[in-house]
Amino acid sequence: MMHIQRLDSDSYRRAFPHPGHIYNSVQFSELNRGKCDDVLYLALYDGGRLRCGMIAGERDGAIMSPWSAPFGGLTVNRRQSFRCIDNAVKTLCTFTKSQERSLVVTLPPECYGDNAAIKCAYSLMSTPGIEITPHLNYAADLTRHLDPVELMSHKSRWSIGRALMSHYTITRQPAIESEITRNYNLILANHNAKGRELRMSLHDFMATAPVAGSDFFIVTLDGIDIAAAQLHHTAPGIVQLINWGDLPEHRHPGAMNLLALHMMRHYKAKGARMLDFGPVDSGDGVNEGLSKFKESLGCTPSLKYTFRLS
Repeated sequence: MMHIQRLDSDSYRRAFPHPGHIYNSVQFSELNRGKCDDVLYLALYDGGRLRCGMIAGERDGAIMSPWSAPFGGLTVNRRQSFRCIDNAVKTLCTFTKSQERSLVVTLPPECYGDNAAIKCAYSLMSTPGIEITPHLNYAADLTRHLDPVELMSHKSRWSIGRALMSHYTITRQPAIESEITRNYNLILANHNAKGRELRMSLHDFMATAPVAGSDFFIVTLDGIDIAAAQLHHTAPGIVQLINWGDLPEHRHPGAMNLLALHMMRHYKAKGARMLDFGPVDSGDGVNEGLSKFKESLGCTPSLKYTFRLS
């Protein structure tokens, strides 16, 4: 069993200066401190040597990693053995039980290739009493020596062909208040029209932008904003689509397909290896239409897991 120590935010930042993804960073965690009762910066030591860490939020009787992000999990400074990760998981499970709390952990999608996360998933799956919730996630591989349009379905390419006839303008917006507000308002209108909750406020869009290196895209037709997208630079070489959508009253065939292609080409040219289009499931199961749409864009599925130990 490892020794677990709670650190302050500055000490944790010094201990883990290069987290594997932004959601495991001190800066992102402090930004979202108000969304939980307390933030725990936990360092795990084996024989006096720092092995790994985890940032978690206390809320609703649980210790959660993450508490306000797509995923969290362990942070390591160098590759650790399975035995080390397994011991860290066992230590965290014992710690949460001693605090009379549940442990809730969501790990990055398997396509991220996170060495520690994959070992952590195996260890958690082997933990007695664990509850496992799988999520179906889609991502586009940008490393292939092909134009992303070549990986799209015939129907998607046909939709893009129709869209190109309409002379859309797609712009990457500067991350300034007026443009972020413009992006947010369109995405909010999309969610409201579909009866879905937008989990980020305008303040969240603004405050997260410099922390996550957020990008914003807008699609216009005849001077009217008809679609928008918000993305985060989540990990080295990986960009994650956070929110996007179009306006139902200005819905045009192929606009979202064209936006997806534009973003894939943009990030491929920038040297990114993957564009994470996110999950297609919720509490009601897999959204079949969304799953088919993302596959039509050339995306491939992988699994993401949430673990709960009560």
